[in-house]
Amino acid sequence: MDQHAAHERVLYEGALKQVEKGSAASQKLLFPETLDCRRKNILRLNRVSRFLVRLGFEIEAFGLTAVIINGMPLVFRRQESIVE
Repeated sequence: MDQHAAHERVLYEGALKQVEKGSAASQKLLFPETLDCRRKNILRLNRVSRFLVRLGFEIEAFGLTAVIINGMPLVFRRQESIVE
């Protein structure tokens, strides 16, 4: 079994459960991430923005071709592995 694929499936299932509940917990980013995008991708993002908010993303427009990610769903937080 591919562990990476299994982990991504767990994240996906967790995200779906949060959407079914109505809203997901979000974690503010200490350093917001700015992404430059093509105009067509900004338009796509606008179409799915309500769904992304329900997932727990906090995204805002920044000019005509960029967005700022201020928060991410807790389900996507980085998991630190403990080596014994």
